[in-house]
Amino acid sequence: MNPPKQLHYDLFLREADIGFYWKLNDSGITLDPEGLSWNAGGIERRYRYDELRAVRLRMTTGGRDEYVYFCTLYLNDGNIVTIYSGSSTGAADAERDPIYGEFVRVLHARLTTLKLHQVDFIAGQSEGRYYLILFAGILTIGFAVLLPLALLIIVGTWETLFILLAGIGLAWPMWRLAQSSRPRGYAPDTLPEDLVP
Repeated sequence: MNPPKQLHYDLFLREADIGFYWKLNDSGITLDPEGLSWNAGGIERRYRYDELRAVRLRMTTGGRDEYVYFCTLYLNDGNIVTIYSGSSTGAADAERDPIYGEFVRVLHARLTTLKLHQVDFIAGQSEGRYYLILFAGILTIGFAVLLPLALLIIVGTWETLFILLAGIGLAWPMWRLAQSSRPRGYAPDTLPEDLVP
C-alpha cells in the first residue's frame, strides 16, 4: 500500500481513553508521512509517529449486530486520543466503517514502514474490562440461553423454542464482543480482523 502524502479522515475523536460521554464534538484526523494531527477543543495537535507509545484497537456493540470500533493512540507525553468508527453519540455508523478501516490500515502501514520498535500494538480491552465483559457474557448466556433451554425441556412447547432462539440471538453479539475483547498483542503488519471493519 502506497498512500498519498496527506490523508484526512472525518472520524469522531476525543482526547481521552474510551469512557462515558454524551456527545463527541471533535472530528477529523490527518495522517501525513511524518506524523498525525487533529483539532480537539479548538487546540491543534501534531505528533510525529515516533512520539507514539502504543496503539490499541477495540470494539463494542452499537446496536443490533452492529459494532463500533475504536483506535486509541497513547503518546509519549501522556496525551491520549481515541478515534471512533461510530457517530457523535457513539452509535454504530455503517457509512463511517470503511473510512475508519482505511484510517487504521494506512496508520499501520506507515508505522510498519517506519519500523518503530518502541510502539506497543494491543488488541482488545484491558484485562479488568475483559473479565467484566466475560462475566456479563456468562450471565447473558445463562439467562438468555440456558434458562429458556431448561424451560423447553420441562414445558416442551413451541413458545419456549422461540424464546430459546431469541435468547441465542441476544447472546451472540455478547459472545462476539467477549471474544474480540480478549487482550493480546499483534504485529502492525497483521491487523486483528475482528477489530477492523
